Formats: sequence, C-alpha cells, structure tokens
Amino acid sequence: MCCVLSFFFHSYKAFGAQDLLDFVTASLKNNLSIRSEKYAVAASKSAVKSEEGRYKPRIDFELLGSQTKNWEPEREPINALDFSVSVVQALYDPSISAGSNFAEAKSVEAKMAKNLAEQKLILQTTNHYISYIERTEKVADIRGQMSFIKEHIKIVREKRKLWSLNNVDVQMAEARQSKMNYDLIDAKSELQQLKLLLESISGLRPQAPLRRLSIKLQDIHLKFAPEISTNHPEALVLNSQVQSEYAVQKLARSKFYPKLDSFASIESNRRSEGRKWYSFGIRLTYNLYEGGQSTARLQEVAHTLSAKKFNYQKYINEVSHKLKKSIITYHSSGDKIKILKQSIEMHKQILLSRSQQFKSGSVSIADVLNAQEDLFKVQRQIAKAERNIIQSSIDLLAISGRLNLSELKKVVHLGEVVGEDY
Repeated sequence: MCCVLSFFFHSYKAFGAQDLLDFVTASLKNNLSIRSEKYAVAASKSAVKSEEGRYKPRIDFELLGSQTKNWEPEREPINALDFSVSVVQALYDPSISAGSNFAEAKSVEAKMAKNLAEQKLILQTTNHYISYIERTEKVADIRGQMSFIKEHIKIVREKRKLWSLNNVDVQMAEARQSKMNYDLIDAKSELQQLKLLLESISGLRPQAPLRRLSIKLQDIHLKFAPEISTNHPEALVLNSQVQSEYAVQKLARSKFYPKLDSFASIESNRRSEGRKWYSFGIRLTYNLYEGGQSTARLQEVAHTLSAKKFNYQKYINEVSHKLKKSIITYHSSGDKIKILKQSIEMHKQILLSRSQQFKSGSVSIADVLNAQEDLFKVQRQIAKAERNIIQSSIDLLAISGRLNLSELKKVVHLGEVVGEDY
C-alpha cells in the first residue's frame, strides 16, 4: 500500500523550472552551519587518531650543547655536547583505553550532530518550499476571484444606470474587490519573504515557476514502530551524548588504578667523561591522594550521566507522541481532501448558478459574493489540508531518520511547474 498526494492547483508547462531537490542540494552544499559540522567531524576523527597514538612507544631524543667557564682567568672554558635517547612503552594504563573510548564516542556524537544539522536544514528548506508553492497558489486563486468580481462589478454598474440597483449593491461589490486587493498585496508580500528565505538558506534564488510536488510514502513510514523514534537524528545525538558520558565516567575511574610502563635510555654527558650510561626498567605509578578531586569528579560525572539519560528518554517519549500525531494528521488530511474536492465542484456549480441568476435579476449581488467567498474558503481549506499532509509526510521521514537527500529522491515525485514570478 502507498499513498500519493499532489500539491498543486494551477499549472502550466515551462522549461528550466526549479524543484525541491535543487534547493535541498544547494542548501547542503552552501550552508555554513553544515560546513562547520563537517570540520567538527574531521576534528573528532583526528582526536581518535591522537588517542590511538598513546598505545605506541614514546621515543625522546635530547641534545644539549653547552660552554662552562670558571671565574679563574687562566682556566679555559669547558665545551660539552650531551645527548640522551629514551624509550617509554605503556604496559598498563586504564586512562589510555578510557581516553580512546571517549574520543570515539565524541566522534560518533559529532557525526550524529552533523546528520541532525543536515536534517534540520532539509526540513527548513522543504517547509519554505512548500509555503512558497502554497502562497503561489493563493495569489493565483485571489487573482481568479478578482477577475470574477471585476466582471460582476461591470454588471452592477450597468444595472445601476438602469436604476435596477441602488448604491448599496455597488458599494458591496466594490468593498469585496478592495478586500481581495488587500489579500493579494498581503499574499504577494508573503511570497516575496519566502523567496528571500529560500535564497538565504540555500544560496539559490527562486526563479518561478517551481515544480509541483508529490510524495509517495511506503508502509514503513506509517507504522507505530518504537524503533522509528530511536532513529530520529536528535534522539541519536542524545544517545551519543549518553555514550560519551559513559566514556567520561570510565576516564574518571581510571584515576583510581595504577599505571605501569617500561623504559630504556642511553645517556652521555661531560660528567661521565665520554662514557655512555644505559638504563632500563619498569615503572609503577599510583595516585594515593589528590585532595578528593578524583572522587568528586566521579560523582559529578555520575549525576551528569543520569541527567542525560533522562533527557534522552524524555525526548523519545516526545518524538513518539509526535510520530502518532503526524500519522493521524497524514490520514485525516487525506480524508479531508477527498471530501473537499467533492465539495469544491458543488461550490463552483453554485457560484455559476448564482452568477447566471444575478444576470437575470432573480438574486442580488450579495448572493453572488457569498457564493464566491464560500468557493474561495474551500480552495484555501484544500490548500491547508494538502500542506498538512505534505508536512506530516516530511515529519514522518524526519522521525524515522530518513529525511536526507537520497531518501527524498526516492519518495519525492516532481510534476509540472506551477505559478509565475510575482
């Protein structure tokens, strides 16, 4: 089973039209926040490599050139060239493995944060795109209604000349025209603002017409599966923060364990009269007391870990509720659209009938204007319902962790172009 929705009313064919995927691709490429997250991921990978290097031997070489002069003038200064080479290999150090685990956990957290930033950007771009299409349709609907009213104002004025109408009827028609003019200005202003938003978020200037949008969701997106909630990028970020805190806890506990390493060195200096000194052995280091800092740090980490666990579970509960709400909206909006599309045909017939009756003189202009307003309301209700079902579809993709460019290419279907440049 699958559900398909087309989000459009008025359309015409054109070449070179932009579509949602164009804006999403541009947003992911040009947005500075995404670039910043990419650098954060690269930095976290470098941190992992840095921690892995602590497992390897440490080799130090020291070279010291010096000149020593006695205060006695007759004695020559002493020149010396000293050197030493030492090798240290960790044998047992819990802080190394704990630090490595922490770096890996932070690397995963950085990746999840990048995925979350990308999804938020895609969601924001998609919302602006849908709103742009909706406002374009609203402008077209208002212009259609204004053309209808303009035609009937002519009839009203002709009838007034014949004294079949009074000034109130004329004023009523002109007042409706003024209101539609106001609505048109408002809708065009909103359209221009959305154009600026799309351009600012993607770096791509909308050049109307844009392509209309339909989304095809499979059953997997409509199931009340608990694992869907845990796949949400923000849930994954919160979970990665919990795992990072576990690594911090392990790092804090490493303070209570001894460290064991082996060492070997060779040294030559002027005091040894040119002879080389060799040394090797095993060194044990254990922290006996540091003012209670380690214990306090461990308690702090434990409290922070508990807080992050509760934050994660709280978010899972919230996103599960949002999942159910989106599915309900998805299905109810689909049912509303079926009813409204049947209703709009009836309203068109009523308006046509009222218009013909007005021309014949059997009804007043108020009846025509009321029928026209009812039709416009139904058109806006359909637009709202279609926006809701598109929005809930996008929300379902986001909640299930599937709102990315590759998934959009699978479920988003592009149709004919819609609108014009206002």
